[in-house]
Amino acid sequence: MLDKLSRPLSKNWQVLLFFSLAGLLLYLPVLGNVFLTDDYAALYRVSIKKEILHKGFFRPLIDVTFWFNYILSGLRPLGYYIFNLALHVATCFMVFKVALDMPFFTDERREALAWTAGWLFLFYPFHNESIVWLSGRLSSIAALCALVGIHYSYRSRPPWNWVLPGLAMLTGLLAYESIVMLPLMVFLLTWKKQGDRRAFLRTVYGWAGVVVLYLLIRYFSVGTLLSRHKSEAIVKGGWHAGVVRFLKSAGRCFLPPIEATRVSVIAFLIVCITVAVIHILLWQRRRSIGAFLNQYIRTGSVLALSMIPLVSFGVSTRTSEGDRLLYFPSCFLCIMASAVMFVFIKEWRQRLLLTGLMIAGSIFILVRNNQLWIKASKASSSVMEVIKGAGGRNVILINLPDEIEGVPVFRNNFANYLMVNKADTGKVYVNNYLLRLDYLPVKDTIQVSERANGSFIYPSTLIRPDSGSVMAGGGRYSIENLRNGTKKIFSRDSVVICYWDKSQLKSLILK
Repeated sequence: MLDKLSRPLSKNWQVLLFFSLAGLLLYLPVLGNVFLTDDYAALYRVSIKKEILHKGFFRPLIDVTFWFNYILSGLRPLGYYIFNLALHVATCFMVFKVALDMPFFTDERREALAWTAGWLFLFYPFHNESIVWLSGRLSSIAALCALVGIHYSYRSRPPWNWVLPGLAMLTGLLAYESIVMLPLMVFLLTWKKQGDRRAFLRTVYGWAGVVVLYLLIRYFSVGTLLSRHKSEAIVKGGWHAGVVRFLKSAGRCFLPPIEATRVSVIAFLIVCITVAVIHILLWQRRRSIGAFLNQYIRTGSVLALSMIPLVSFGVSTRTSEGDRLLYFPSCFLCIMASAVMFVFIKEWRQRLLLTGLMIAGSIFILVRNNQLWIKASKASSSVMEVIKGAGGRNVILINLPDEIEGVPVFRNNFANYLMVNKADTGKVYVNNYLLRLDYLPVKDTIQVSERANGSFIYPSTLIRPDSGSVMAGGGRYSIENLRNGTKKIFSRDSVVICYWDKSQLKSLILK
């Protein structure tokens, strides 16, 4: 039956073409973005230090792929974003292929289900951090490799049914650890294809060898099997915190980030009730859909396994931060959603209408999220424009944005940002970073307020004449961070002062 359903190469190219065109239209607005935060760590290693393997951080494919982009396009970010988009399109194609492999149905609905799953994944609104953030490509690389492995575990005979998936898993783990449960997933999905006991044991030993090989590579490369921040994240808070992270992660698979806690809880309860009703109705039909239900349970178990790394680290319910962790689980979630649709809705026009409505809602959320990444990109660009336009003067930055609603701007690697852009690090002084919890209470934009003892910029900056200087043209001022007590003395005519007002970078002119 699988041979009859196999598509010729031209058909595969048609699927890729459709996904490519739709993906390009969807993400065209972000292709003009610049590098952000952790991107500069990889760019610094690749373009300045000329190294790929970073000690203590074993995800070498970020440097390998950035090096590939750097060779092709230098420090022009367009090529890097096209690479991310190409990865996403390839993953959509593999979602289509894996859905086609899964025996939910044995008739023409099988290919229609695969198309639906691919489209839902392409427009799925809660994982686009993997596409629009260049460093987020690690999660899409890992997911792509895992799907390739699952596909070949279905299609290949021993020993290739574990050799090819094992190589795919090994490659994916060099990008991100989100696919660490892949061997168990493959066993669940292809249990009936494992053969006799001897063949099954050979497969088990083969997968065990792949895992051991990865651990050896990791240990001899960076000297540890688990980095400190990973081990702390996994055990943080005990099992109680683990349950909370599981519930948050499950809710974020269906819901956008919501600031209001009460609204978030109510929405999550509605999702839980809806999912429960759907599964009760499926169970009531178990006699007529026995084969489908068996495959559905297997796929649901695989979804649960794919969420284990996500639950270990958690995902934000208030912003889109961490959405890249949803990338791999969303592959199976979209397949399951498509399968349920084909059970309850028999008429193809109704299925098309429902799919269209789901995609329309997803596009609405995606467009709003993409706008945040565009805003973050403009913030990063505006800071460098000020630094390069300072004419040799020192630059003081106040309220440098740490993030914009979960989108990282200058959270990390600001020094690398300066060096990659060939700016003089000794002439740039950051007074403070503006955190999300800082700007949330401000309804409009941050303004400069005059006080008796100087000019105050929310939340923690005070600028005033230096008491030890004579106030004349070119007088001296002090800028103080009231939160940590740090102070810098400067001459008015020797510096350019700018502050982020929550929406744009503004120049500050001292009177």
